[in-house]
Amino acid sequence: MEQKELSKRQVRWLETLLEYGNDLLIKYLPGKANVVADALSRRADFELPPVSDTVLPQLLRVQGIRVNSVRVNSIVHFEPNQGWLAELKDALVKDPLYKKVVAPAPVSNRRRRRSLAPPPSVLDFEYSVQNDLIYAHSKGRKKLFVPFKKLQAKVLAANHDHVTAGHVGMDKTTELVSRHYYWRGIAQTVQRYVKSCLLCQRMKSNNQKPAGLLQPLPVPDHNWEHVSLDLIGPLPTTLNGFDCIVTVVDKLSKMGHFIATTTTVDAPSLAKLMMSNIFRLHGFPKALISDRDARFTSEYWKQFIDALGIASHMSTAFHPETDGQTERMNRTIEEMLRSYVNDKHDNWDELLPYLELAYNNSRQASHKFTPYFLNHGTHPFVPGAALNPTSAAAVNPDTLAHTVATALTEAKQHLERARERQREYANKSRRHVEFKVGDRVYLSTENLKLPGPSRKLQERRIGPFTISKVLSPVTYKLTLPNEMQIHATFHVKLLHPFVESPEEFGERVTVELPPIGYARGDGIYLV
Repeated sequence: MEQKELSKRQVRWLETLLEYGNDLLIKYLPGKANVVADALSRRADFELPPVSDTVLPQLLRVQGIRVNSVRVNSIVHFEPNQGWLAELKDALVKDPLYKKVVAPAPVSNRRRRRSLAPPPSVLDFEYSVQNDLIYAHSKGRKKLFVPFKKLQAKVLAANHDHVTAGHVGMDKTTELVSRHYYWRGIAQTVQRYVKSCLLCQRMKSNNQKPAGLLQPLPVPDHNWEHVSLDLIGPLPTTLNGFDCIVTVVDKLSKMGHFIATTTTVDAPSLAKLMMSNIFRLHGFPKALISDRDARFTSEYWKQFIDALGIASHMSTAFHPETDGQTERMNRTIEEMLRSYVNDKHDNWDELLPYLELAYNNSRQASHKFTPYFLNHGTHPFVPGAALNPTSAAAVNPDTLAHTVATALTEAKQHLERARERQREYANKSRRHVEFKVGDRVYLSTENLKLPGPSRKLQERRIGPFTISKVLSPVTYKLTLPNEMQIHATFHVKLLHPFVESPEEFGERVTVELPPIGYARGDGIYLV
């Protein structure tokens, strides 16, 4: 540098530049030639072409805007990008507004005034022209008027998609865009843009009520007609080597049986347990309700229940509420075991027979009877009953059948009322969502194991996938890729409608997400 005296600012910069050694060359570059700096400070795709003063009033009227006053200000110098200007000119020539505004057909003054008159619903506002740009004035603020959808899409991309915009929601994006821009229906345009944003659909949390109204299972006509089956485990291993409980419950009487087993029990062994502990006592049910445990989806189990004429009803993937009764009974068993198990927790299997009797001798809130009474027409003799000498009175056999039939009828009525109360209460916090075959939806990743270092920063949904079958008002089957080793049937609460981007926004740039990867044996079959 040839300058003799340096300012403090120049000295600081010189010290910084000297760190790069003697190879650094400082060269003066005229501002006219410094186009790189212009590119950094000015985005060409947002530079708008000039609009003539003669066209402005007519253009605004065609847009449905009443003009009160015009203020033209040319103080600020504006040089539109030539490429962008040519593109906009081509669009204007093809636009139907072009002939109406720039080259209108000769008509009488009265007809012209009538054709250009704005609708009475349009609010009055002022506008000005600065550097051949139109500015709308609203509440003391000056906003750039953007009349064409292609330009509006670029404004929305900068104020929603860009990292400094943050992909915020509809209200915040509307406020952000409205600070500097104006066009008719700006709020509706922002709503369509944000609603169809692919990243927002995949990344944003759902703040709405859960989808899918409650669909309670119907009340069976007879005891042990519909049976639920589940496993509790792993539990602490007992002295007898058990670490799991098979729970079986009747859907009508609520009678349950608790069978100690191991977590390694396979489908053939489970079939033997059901035959020796359930079917020999109550006969074969019409339907068996279970989750999607690998044992219940195995080929052996399917052949076993098919041979017995039993229908298999499985809960929807990742929706254990399908069989809420079994889940509730499992919780009751665990609460009972906590009260009586020893310090080492290795004697719970010996407690199961006693607790099974206690459970079946307890009045159920749903049907107001004990499961034991609905099955036998009388109450069991237990140690507490020995305190009352009359509690062991003989039962009249002539009235036993009538007593059971009457109790079952009353129990069904109570169950129906409880079913409706449950439906009404649950649906207060849910919303009805319905899809049809061919619709595209996103699938929630809430229960899926996805690749990636952090679950908190992973996408909330994957897809979109196509609905291939409607199984019930709240259950749908999706067409999934082969690498997703999960059951393809899902509850509607795990699905989110896919909103395709309208053509008015053109080709939108999105961030490519990593491919979905699953490994066999992830355990994601389990509900």
